[in-house]
Amino acid sequence: MSNYNFNNIEKNFLVFQKKEVVEEKIKNAVLYTQVNNTSETWQKDREYKERYRNTLQGKIAEDMFIEFVMAKRNNSGIEYLSYDEIRMDENKKHAPFDGLLYKRGNPCLSEAKKRIIRDLSISGAGKITVETRNFLRDSRIYSVEIKSSMIPERLLEGICESNFNQLEIQKKLVSMLRTLDIFSYPLYFRDKGEEIGDFTQYCNYIKSNASQYGLPGGEKFCDELIANEIDNKSHIHTRIFIDKKHSKSYVGYFTGYALNHEFFEEPKIIKMYREGKSEKALYYVFPIRKARALVDIFEDERLWPS
Repeated sequence: MSNYNFNNIEKNFLVFQKKEVVEEKIKNAVLYTQVNNTSETWQKDREYKERYRNTLQGKIAEDMFIEFVMAKRNNSGIEYLSYDEIRMDENKKHAPFDGLLYKRGNPCLSEAKKRIIRDLSISGAGKITVETRNFLRDSRIYSVEIKSSMIPERLLEGICESNFNQLEIQKKLVSMLRTLDIFSYPLYFRDKGEEIGDFTQYCNYIKSNASQYGLPGGEKFCDELIANEIDNKSHIHTRIFIDKKHSKSYVGYFTGYALNHEFFEEPKIIKMYREGKSEKALYYVFPIRKARALVDIFEDERLWPS
């Protein structure tokens, strides 16, 4: 039986549970260790309390995802294995992905874990090789990146505790969340927002230093760059929006997912400014409105061809 409750609004799922129940499950010694060893992508001197809140939010989102998979996979045999169950670094290195999605009984799982552990033992930055990512993909074991975000304040105008649980309010909120994006970090750098504002500028910036990045110049430069970006990304990306202000529960909004190559069908890079956190941040984005519903991942023919 799931620890969470689920509401379905046109294949967008609200996943929720009382705060004290969730926090009791999530708060543990591993979490504190992860906080102290989390790679600070942007603000290097961020205070411990903020790092703890962000790490807790991420672990809650992953816990919701795990329970969602178990509750909604039906007879697909799909399993999710958290990276925390694989790692052997005492949580000291940055995680290269959040977890693996695969079918129960996959004969390559043991070898996949060995390759991941080997890569992490060599890498000082917590990265796995392209060869390992390709092995995972070819074995139908997919690395998953779960981004968690608080709901933007501008979408919460007029919403309070007294009306938060109303169905029409939730439908409207889901509709607004679907106007946002799933995002993913660029491979080569993430903090050039002062100099770069779109994908063309990103390409030109790297092209001017092509030899530094091991890329060829010339006509095929952008094709090579995109191929490298795809090869180094997790296979599956999702973004879970969290609300903890308007009820006694943590509420997660599951709106969709993207495969790594989808970010590059019409590549778009944006600057996402958040004061005190990511003033120079760059992200690839994929519109949630174009994404498949997360509940459809269990029968996605691109992942599980018959």
